[in-house]
Amino acid sequence: MEQRAHHRTEVQVEVTLHSDSHFFVGLTNDISSGGLFVSTYKPLELGSKIELEFTLPEGVVRVIGTVRWRRDSTEMTPGVGIAFENLPAETHAIIKRFCDRRPPLYYDLDE
Repeated sequence: MEQRAHHRTEVQVEVTLHSDSHFFVGLTNDISSGGLFVSTYKPLELGSKIELEFTLPEGVVRVIGTVRWRRDSTEMTPGVGIAFENLPAETHAIIKRFCDRRPPLYYDLDE
């Protein structure tokens, strides 16, 4: 099993992404309180800052993230892994509650 800092929850949520050079709507494959994976064929640069907006049951979530990794279309589902940056405590709590209510995609080895 993979070791992760945060439990990832497999879920498809529509997410709007906006950067200096891109604006598009995509779908998440998974989300955690630390970030999310967005399915996309758009080539987002590693390290680029992205404004994200998505809706969870508690309301609209707006966060800033950084593209940490990307997966090409020759592999499984193409897309990018985005880590949340400077997440306000209340926003972190909303995302964590959402993830805690669903079974995790991966478990930490230490637990």
